[in-house]
Amino acid sequence: MAKWILSKMEKNEAKKAEPETISVRDLKDKIPSGANIFFNDPHTRRKPDRSGFNQYGIFLRNGNVLFNRPRWYGRKGKMFELPPAMLGKEIKVACSQDISFRSKFCIYFEMNRDNYRLFDLGISKLTSNEFSFFDYPEIMPNWKEKQFDDNKEKWERLYSVIKPGDLFTAFDPQSLVSRLIAWVDDGSWSHCGLCLGGSQVSEVTSKGRIISDLEDYRKKRVHVGVYRQWPELNEDQTARLIHFSLSKLGGKYNYIGAFKCGVNTLLGRDNWVNKRGDRFIAPTPNGMIYSGHFRLIEYI
Repeated sequence: MAKWILSKMEKNEAKKAEPETISVRDLKDKIPSGANIFFNDPHTRRKPDRSGFNQYGIFLRNGNVLFNRPRWYGRKGKMFELPPAMLGKEIKVACSQDISFRSKFCIYFEMNRDNYRLFDLGISKLTSNEFSFFDYPEIMPNWKEKQFDDNKEKWERLYSVIKPGDLFTAFDPQSLVSRLIAWVDDGSWSHCGLCLGGSQVSEVTSKGRIISDLEDYRKKRVHVGVYRQWPELNEDQTARLIHFSLSKLGGKYNYIGAFKCGVNTLLGRDNWVNKRGDRFIAPTPNGMIYSGHFRLIEYI
């Protein structure tokens, strides 16, 4: 992975500087925030590639390096933040020459410093040169408090920005099941649906696939969010998406499929589904957001 990132950086001369290997003793004022750091981590099973390093991270404005260390079981990583002096005798540095981009890049990783999936997503967007992705750094809200914020202005704002085809998400801090789903799914949400227009959403509940009203969630004091596909869908794509969702109304809830999906997510496996001869990955509520195809519009 480190080799892949380095090769991508070296090819993008307009954005990136040539990686430089330096001694940890010469770090003072040498590394700008937002720089990519490559080093040898003795606590991971990754083998060094031809660059001589087996790990990579992001240099933050507090002077520490943020990186994801893979776990040996199930879940795919755990975030660490260490000073450069603890990374070994030598490190390799590569960074953008665009100060504005480097600042946005750094803000993204600082805002999502505790989420290993958003760390990997950010690295993926960097290596694929999707730099506009970092214009919207907040992706997964962090519910540090379980209290619901029933703010009238926020609800008015949410209703004013919703568009048909948006992704609707929800989380109930008072529900044990909702908290369990969000924990297993490594995110802030436990439920999702499709915005149809106005306050109507198409969703799958224990009652089956139904049409609900967002006001029902407001009365239950539940966190809700609205995400929009990135890049945005055109009118034809939106119409086909809504038509497909409406054609499935009345379907029953797949309890067995939901259980299997939860087990696969907990074990760090992709949730492969076979349907009519086609094999595809069925995303979880948070998995859809981690795909990198959605940006956060508003949440309460």
